[in-house]
Amino acid sequence: YSQDCSDRCTIEGTCNNHGRCMGDGSCACYTGWRGDYCDTVGGGDPCAGDLYSTECSAACTMEHTCSRQGRCMGDGSCEC
Repeated sequence: YSQDCSDRCTIEGTCNNHGRCMGDGSCACYTGWRGDYCDTVGGGDPCAGDLYSTECSAACTMEHTCSRQGRCMGDGSCEC
């Protein structure tokens, strides 16, 4: 991007693997991430998929966590 095409945006470097690069070099953050470089948890659901916790690193699954008797909630608890 940039007028002379000398600046570069990368998913890994610029957007921290939490967003995609736009034509102007900015990042479009995936659900659950925000900030200019998609480096802050937040925006939409705090975590994507079946993940929860402040770091979005703990998993909740219907089969294991909820014993197939409910669904995972955003905080890692089960709703029966």
